Amino acid sequence: MVDLNVIPKGNKFVVLDQKERMIYNIKAGMGGKTHLINSGGYKLFYFTCDKKAKKPVFTVYNDDKVMFTAECTSLFLEPGLSIRGEKANLDVVSHDRQEFKIMNGENQIGTVTSQEEKKETKYLIEIDENYFDDYIPLIAVFIDMSFGKINKG
Repeated sequence: MVDLNVIPKGNKFVVLDQKERMIYNIKAGMGGKTHLINSGGYKLFYFTCDKKAKKPVFTVYNDDKVMFTAECTSLFLEPGLSIRGEKANLDVVSHDRQEFKIMNGENQIGTVTSQEEKKETKYLIEIDENYFDDYIPLIAVFIDMSFGKINKG
């Protein structure tokens, strides 16, 4: 299993590994783009959020080509995300907006759990190492952007 901590810090997220080393930064850029940057400073992906949609829709790009979309399937009853694209075909499902199962078809390949810490919510990701990819920390960011205000309210 790969264990990651995704911690919000102001307008960005820091991703730490099991040994608490920073491996990614996720921060807002220009033109509504939010970038996933590795520890070497290289921009791996960016995503945009369709704010006009009734439920959040995130589109992830690599080299300005759409990699996948993550669409919020429900905000209240069976909250979750549907991730579909060339590189990903996952469902992220929950019953309480606190613990989310990452599903590949019928198989659970990981979890994202939210934890309150000093009035901030941090996210713990556990994912099977065979399914880990650089975009996986974005799932926690999508959960925070979709459900974070509801959970705090």
